[in-house]
Amino acid sequence: MFHDIIGVYRQVWTFLTIYVQLTLSSIAAGDSARQEEELCMSPLGCFSTAPPFSHLPLPWHREVINTKFLLRTRSNPDEDRQIHTGNVTSLMTSNFEDQVKTYISIHGFTLFSDIPDTHWRFEFTKRLLERENANVFFVDWQGGSQTGVDARQAASNVRVVASELVYFCKWLQNQTGVSFETFHLVGFSFGSQVAGLAGGQLENLGRITGMDPAAYGFEDNPPDAQLDETDAMFVDVIHTDGEIIAGWGPSIKRPIGHVDFYPNGGLNQPGCDPSFTGMDWYCDHSRAYQLFLDTLDSASPPLRAYRCDSYERFLAGTCMSCRANRCMNMGMEASRVPRKKHVKLYLHTTGHSPYRVYHYSVKIHFRPGRYHSYSGTLYVTLHGAQGDTEEISLNGGELTIEPRKSRTFLVTTKRPVGKLQGVTFRWAAPLPPQEDSGTGSWFSWFKKRSVENIPPLLDNELSLHDRHGVEFLVKEGAQDRGFSDGNSVPSARQRRHRRSSSEDDVLYVRTIRIKSGLSQERIRLCNPRKRTRAEGIPPNQSVRFRAC
Repeated sequence: MFHDIIGVYRQVWTFLTIYVQLTLSSIAAGDSARQEEELCMSPLGCFSTAPPFSHLPLPWHREVINTKFLLRTRSNPDEDRQIHTGNVTSLMTSNFEDQVKTYISIHGFTLFSDIPDTHWRFEFTKRLLERENANVFFVDWQGGSQTGVDARQAASNVRVVASELVYFCKWLQNQTGVSFETFHLVGFSFGSQVAGLAGGQLENLGRITGMDPAAYGFEDNPPDAQLDETDAMFVDVIHTDGEIIAGWGPSIKRPIGHVDFYPNGGLNQPGCDPSFTGMDWYCDHSRAYQLFLDTLDSASPPLRAYRCDSYERFLAGTCMSCRANRCMNMGMEASRVPRKKHVKLYLHTTGHSPYRVYHYSVKIHFRPGRYHSYSGTLYVTLHGAQGDTEEISLNGGELTIEPRKSRTFLVTTKRPVGKLQGVTFRWAAPLPPQEDSGTGSWFSWFKKRSVENIPPLLDNELSLHDRHGVEFLVKEGAQDRGFSDGNSVPSARQRRHRRSSSEDDVLYVRTIRIKSGLSQERIRLCNPRKRTRAEGIPPNQSVRFRAC
C-alpha cells in the first residue's frame, strides 16, 4: 500500500512537472525578440534558432548526443554490432547484407533513463528477424533524449540525430550500393520526427512508419520540418494518444501520412487507466509500438482497419466496406492507397495482446407501431458456424427512434463466430441512476474521451443523448392516449385508443441486417413473429432472428 502511494505521487509529480515545463517553454518560445544563435559541427553542418525552429533552443553537440547505429541480423540476432560512420572495418565485420531489406528503428524521449522507451527495440528486432532475413538497425540517441523534463531540448536534439542518420545512410549507400527504396524507418514519438527529418533528405526512401509521432516542438512546423507524407514513398502513421489533458497531448492528432490509423479513435486506449489513482499517462502513448509489434508476429491475427471520414461515423457502424481500398491491415502489412494521402482508418482493439477484435455492422429496422414513451437498452448475441458471441450492448446512450426508420450500430467481439447464422435480440429498461462514488478526479474528467452527440445519419433519423437506453416516440397526444387530469371523463375516441400496458411496452423490430468487416459477408435476418399478431417484443424477452 505504501509503495502504491509513493508510486502515485511520483507519477503525479512527473506529469505536473512536465506540464509546467512545457507551458513555461511555450511562453518563452513566444518571445520574438530573442536573438538568433547558431551551432556548427562538421560534417553535419550548422543548426540555428532561426525559423522554423525559432521556438526551440540550440541542440546539444553531436559528441554529447553520441548517436549510435547498432546492427543485428540473423547471423547475430542477440548481439549488437556497432557501425561507425566512415569506418569501413566496422561495416565489413558487421554481417550487413546488401541484398536484403534494411529496417531502422528509432526511440523517442527518455526523460531520465532508457526505460521504458527503448526496451521495445529488442522485441522489434526479434520478431522481425523471425519474420524475414533483414538488416535491423537501432538508432541509440539516449545521450540527447535523456533531458529530464526539458522536452524542448530533446525536440531540438532530434535535428542532430536526423542529420547523423542522413550522413550514415548516404555513407552506407556509397559503400554497399544499397538502394534507399529498400529502407524502412520505424520511429516512436520523437523517433518518428527523426525519421521524418531524415527522410526528407534521402531520395526515394522506401517507407516510414510513425508510431504516435511527438507533437511538442513539431506540430506547428511547416511540412519540411516535421514528419509528413513527402518524407518517403510510403508513410503510415499510428495515432494512439493525441490528448492527455485540456487539449494537450504528447502526439499529433491530425493525419500526416499517406495512411493514418486511429486505434480506438487515437486517444484513449483500452486497458489504460485515465483516473487520478492510476495515472499511467504513458500507457496510451506506448500502445502505438505495442500494436505495431503485434503485427510482426505471424501467430497474431491481423489488425483490420476501416476507412472512414470520422471516428463518430465509424462508431455509427457505417464504415465496414472494403471496396476500393477502404480497409487494410494496420502495421507491418499496411499499404499505400493509390493517388491518395491522409487516408484515415479506424479500428477497435482489446487492452492486451492479441489486440485484434472482429468488427460487425448491425442495422435494425423498426416496424411501425403504437409506441409508448419508454426507455431501454438494446442487446444482441451473434450466432455463427464457429459459435456464439457474448451478449453485446448496442447503444451506449439514450435514443429516440422513429417507426419505419433504421439504426446502424458498430459491434465488436474478441470471439470469432465464422459464417453468420442468426442473431438473438433483447431490450431492457435501464438500471436506476447510480450516485458518484467519489473515486473520480479532475484528471479523469479531463481524460474522458467518450464520443457523445454523434450527428444523425441521413437514413437513420436518430439522436444520441446520454448513456442509458432508448426512448420511443409518442404517436398520440396525451388526450388521444386516454390520459386524464382526474376531473374530466374520457371521450369515446379516447376509450377507443386506450391500450393495455402489455400492448404499449413492446418494441417492433422487423429485420436485422449484419455485415462482417473481416469477410464482408452480409446476412438479412427476420423476426420469426413477423406473420403473427405477436410481433412486438416485450422488454427482457429474447427473440432469435433467423435468415430470411
